[in-house]
Amino acid sequence: MSQPSKPPRKKTAPEPLDWRALAGGAALRGLSEVLASPVVETPAVVEPNTKTVAPPEPTSPPPAGPGPIYAAPTSTELPRKPAAPRPPAEGVTPPVRPAIWVDTNGRTYEAKRVFRIESATQSLAIGEERVYRLMWDAATPADSESRSLSIGYDRLAKLAGLNEKSIRDLMPKLAAKQVIEVIGVENSAARTGKTYRLFGAAEILRRQRAQDLTHGVKNGRAVEFVWVLKETASPTQIDSTTEGLSSTEPLLGTPDVSLIRKALETYGPATDSAAEALSSGALRVEPTATTSEIIHFVHQKGRAVAASGIPAKVAYLVVCVPPCLKGPEFLAYRTRQRQLEAARHRESAEIQREQERQRAILADPAATPAEKHWARLALGLDESGHKS
Repeated sequence: MSQPSKPPRKKTAPEPLDWRALAGGAALRGLSEVLASPVVETPAVVEPNTKTVAPPEPTSPPPAGPGPIYAAPTSTELPRKPAAPRPPAEGVTPPVRPAIWVDTNGRTYEAKRVFRIESATQSLAIGEERVYRLMWDAATPADSESRSLSIGYDRLAKLAGLNEKSIRDLMPKLAAKQVIEVIGVENSAARTGKTYRLFGAAEILRRQRAQDLTHGVKNGRAVEFVWVLKETASPTQIDSTTEGLSSTEPLLGTPDVSLIRKALETYGPATDSAAEALSSGALRVEPTATTSEIIHFVHQKGRAVAASGIPAKVAYLVVCVPPCLKGPEFLAYRTRQRQLEAARHRESAEIQREQERQRAILADPAATPAEKHWARLALGLDESGHKS
């Protein structure tokens, strides 16, 4: 006989879960206590004669878990104050620090951008170094310090993978940096280019230092030589910051029209409008041109014009001088002038330092009468201390 089927059980509806019962469970009781606890900030207490502080007591035990990242800190190191700068020793004058530097184009730089050139490659841009190395590999040894090479712009451009105009612009820069030297002119009939003398790394560095090319600055991809334009001194030193590169003009700014007119008047009647036209034309060619540079080329062209039969000499100078402010000749002239002006500035600063030293001898009670006698003579003073 088949057993009778059991009647289906009635499903009872689930009782609603009270959130209070859930929150009071063991699993969440600790979390709720942590969330409900007020945050107590414990001020740090510095113990005397110690550099550590006691950590604040935790308001709840740290969560259990593996690894040291859960461990409570034991101590915190106090930040140390930077050491105060040591004052200079008494009687010792702080050294003069170069503050402003200038390149051959008249651009100025802060001292933090300037670096001392310790190797020949530091003075060359990437393209200049590449062309130099290609020429060096193709050159014939001349002596232990140099090699020679005869090559035209077209061949060199093909060798370097550049266009001929880039090579024409680059070669004067290598010459100005004392890397190469032109020792033979080109011969169009024989289809031979200029002959160059290429110097080795040690000789390049020696030649650069002989020409006071000792510091440089990165200007984009280019590397420019720079010279000290102005120095900063401590208040106890003689103020040498007013000694610029020229005693009659600033390095940068609008050229002095009155001085340009005076130079033009050497070769004929000149007006302010003629001087202004010459100045404007020069600035269009070279925006950093200075008064002394314009006047130099006025006299350079003027000497040739004076011996010619040109009637309007001043008008000729107005139109022919501005083109002189570009190209290798102008770059070489400006480089020489910067070197001479930097040398004059250094000599002036050295004279001032020596005069200060002689004044210190006069004020020194321990100096002998003979030392004070020669100190007065060096300063141009008589025995009573007045100007002789």
